[in-house]
Amino acid sequence: MKDPDATQGNALVIAAAVLLMTVLGSLYSWSVFIVPLETGLQVPRAAVSLVFSLATLTFTAGMLVTPLLYPRVSPAGLALGIAALTGLGHLLAASLVYELVLLGYGGLFGLANGVGYSIAVQSVQQAGGQRRGRWTGIIVACYALGAAVCAPILERLVATVGLAATFIAAGVALGATLALASGMLARSGLRKLGGGRAAGTAPPQPWPFALLWLAMALGSLAGVFALGHAAGLLATPELGPIWASAAVGAVTLGNALGRVLGGWSGEGVAPQRHVALLQAGAAAALAAMAVLGKPLLLLLGLLFSGVGYGWMAGAYPMIVARYWGTERMGLIYGRLFTAWGCAAVLGPWIGGLLFDLTGDYGGALGFAAMAALGASVTMLLLPAPAPRISIGRA
Repeated sequence: MKDPDATQGNALVIAAAVLLMTVLGSLYSWSVFIVPLETGLQVPRAAVSLVFSLATLTFTAGMLVTPLLYPRVSPAGLALGIAALTGLGHLLAASLVYELVLLGYGGLFGLANGVGYSIAVQSVQQAGGQRRGRWTGIIVACYALGAAVCAPILERLVATVGLAATFIAAGVALGATLALASGMLARSGLRKLGGGRAAGTAPPQPWPFALLWLAMALGSLAGVFALGHAAGLLATPELGPIWASAAVGAVTLGNALGRVLGGWSGEGVAPQRHVALLQAGAAAALAAMAVLGKPLLLLLGLLFSGVGYGWMAGAYPMIVARYWGTERMGLIYGRLFTAWGCAAVLGPWIGGLLFDLTGDYGGALGFAAMAALGASVTMLLLPAPAPRISIGRA
């Protein structure tokens, strides 16, 4: 018979992870602030875009460094820390001084995202039991959906109360919600993340690690290109703004759906094969978009590309746990996540550069298709992971 206290604790951990991911996903509502900041601060678009670029780098740094804190700081303490970072970051941004916006939103809030993402995924791996794959998929989908929930709210606030007041309100609301998640983790009984092994040691099985890193980099290049340029693919005078909005909706919906299904697939026998299949499908969709370019086909291609990218995000934590064990998942996944950081910086820029050189998106779509195909082939080269997942809460 299951221990009722343990069952309730696991539910609190999962609920806290859902809150963490949904709140932190508001980072991807950044586009709401671009034009108001450009106008209010009197700085060029490139300078405003640098804020999100910095957030991408600090996000990656947070994922990389946070596992080093697992033996020293409780998950509740880490969550309380990101609540403070989030609140302070937004309050600094509310000053509407460019350097403080850069530091607050790009630096502190980006770092909070990396820390929060790491502890949410690791805690669900430890508390999710036999269903941790589907719970992992759900929480990473909550991160993608957080932007969809927060963007219209933030946009409305900017229009009604102004930019500074919006940053203050967001900082208070998001920080308070993250503090609530910290309290839930404290009540759950989850005292430590990871298994207490030496965090600084190199990961065993370097060949699978290298292949997983390369596959994540290539798959993310294709995925972030689709996310970053979805509206541009259908933003033409002939089609009008409705098609551009539909493009963003299609790739976002696909991303969220893929994350849920990808996590669930991680409970199966060979989740890396599913990732390879979905990346091959994304490559075919992107190639068809490049060759045919019909609006409806572009929408379907964006949907499928989003599914492939999201599937990878949901399945990767489960794949890593199969190779290195649940306790070391956060440590190894944080190192692998540097591949996403590289892709997130380069993918949209390469897509824009190829568009500028050719005058259309054909070459950029071809590049994204080759990247997705490379991810598929790389995943197929992986040996089958040993059945070594350990279950339980530290």
